[in-house]
Amino acid sequence: MAAVWREGLRHGYWGWFDDDLAFTRPWNVAIEDIGVPVHVWQGGDDRMVPYAHGEWLAAHCGGACPHLLPDHSHLTLVVDSMATILDELIA
Repeated sequence: MAAVWREGLRHGYWGWFDDDLAFTRPWNVAIEDIGVPVHVWQGGDDRMVPYAHGEWLAAHCGGACPHLLPDHSHLTLVVDSMATILDELIA
């Protein structure tokens, strides 16, 4: 993961910064109209993204496949669930 993050930020953090700014603006997408599967992974102990956000997104996204795990945090999802997450993406 460290190598991936290092490569992702090799040219700076401005892409990440732009993504964070996008979170503060309307998405101009009708979330409820999304019909393709959207896997929402959220941990209840996440200190970076509120659990309520994952719950809201799973409840409002038309194609949501919720994976709301109350005993996980932001990073334990990656550590404990990466194989399952990748299997879901491949499927």
